[in-house]
Amino acid sequence: MKAEQIDEQLDRTARLRKMSQRRSFFQDARESLLQARPYRLWQSVMAYIRRFRMISFIVRLAGWMFTIVQTGALVLLTTAVFFVILPLLAVILAGALITALLDTRRSLHWMKRQLEDRRVYVFFGIDSPFGQGNAMSFAERENSAVLIVSPFWVSPRGLGRRKPYLNVRQERAHVYLIRRYFFFSLRKKLLTPDKTVLVY
Repeated sequence: MKAEQIDEQLDRTARLRKMSQRRSFFQDARESLLQARPYRLWQSVMAYIRRFRMISFIVRLAGWMFTIVQTGALVLLTTAVFFVILPLLAVILAGALITALLDTRRSLHWMKRQLEDRRVYVFFGIDSPFGQGNAMSFAERENSAVLIVSPFWVSPRGLGRRKPYLNVRQERAHVYLIRRYFFFSLRKKLLTPDKTVLVY
């Protein structure tokens, strides 16, 4: 394995470990937002703006915007994005989140029965066949269960399946795919340090 790949794997493991130690869903959501590409792009744009004199930049930007607006395309695009697409996406995401939160109690009750008297292995970020095989081998141990924390907030992607789910989905015998936000409730209510192993 090359030094770059090792460094990349160590960085990834450190990020996953940091995510697993966050105290709540809201802290995880905030940190994810701060690490998201749009926020980093906004920060770089702000740094770029600070490097130049503000007045000359604003005058040039206003000239460019005026030229684009004259074509009318920007107006139509802005209207479509801000008044149709973004509100629709916000409503869908909010609806999914509220539904998932309402389903949390039922999911916790179901998981309590599944994990009872079992040693629990929690896997973060298994995105390779080797990682999946490793998780499956832990699930085959006697009195054990495997939880795989999905890196996706909405996507149904899992171990070869694409069936939609809210908080938790059983992938195979004693193997469960759980959402990031559900992990924090599960850790708080059901997982005990003496019977839980975190695998990065």
